[in-house]
Amino acid sequence: MLSDSQIERYSRQIILPQVGGKGQEKLLRARVLVNGSGPLQTAALFYLAAAGVGTLGVLANTPPSVFSALVADQEEATSRVLTRLNPDCTVVVHTGADAIRPAHLVQQYDLVLSAPDPLHDACYAARRPFICAQVASSEAWLFVCRGYEPDQPCLHCLSVQLGQSGESTAFTEVAALFLGTLQTTEALKSILGLHQTSRGKLLRCQFPALHFSASLVKKDPGCSLCGQPLP
Repeated sequence: MLSDSQIERYSRQIILPQVGGKGQEKLLRARVLVNGSGPLQTAALFYLAAAGVGTLGVLANTPPSVFSALVADQEEATSRVLTRLNPDCTVVVHTGADAIRPAHLVQQYDLVLSAPDPLHDACYAARRPFICAQVASSEAWLFVCRGYEPDQPCLHCLSVQLGQSGESTAFTEVAALFLGTLQTTEALKSILGLHQTSRGKLLRCQFPALHFSASLVKKDPGCSLCGQPLP
């Protein structure tokens, strides 16, 4: 049950038919893990907290630079900044040592936002959505992985070569902030159970041309990870 202060805080979301009071309660109960400390992850954390996601896990060796610039105590920077933004949000900061046990880590959360890394395979095994995003120079891409579902691909099913993080350009940070909003949008849709998610689609955006493309990725029957159904 939402309190009066929560109804006031989230009123602009609650009036949306896709959210409503029940949807806002889902967001407040949700647990989302964000891996990384760059501008992409910073944008996602801010928007998830503002939306009222109840628990945010942050896996990073150092806090996002914008947080450490606002708060002197680096270990508390992330949690203090986000809880100031929204007191309803509980922030759990994980150290790099937690990544050694990815299976245990991802089981504590409903879904994971990350760049492509070993957390993907752990999410597959734990049946958790893995919302993968990355900026490579002037190109940004997003892929929602649910390879544990019979008709959905995993990250290994991608047949296209994706750019890797490399030299920054004048558009890199802009692309990262933009992509962070898209990644957050997919996370919120997943939590709310909306069917129009972009799962199974590879979204790409090229800067500065602002050329967008979306391609459907099919599950690879011979995939070494998701080719055989989970027990």
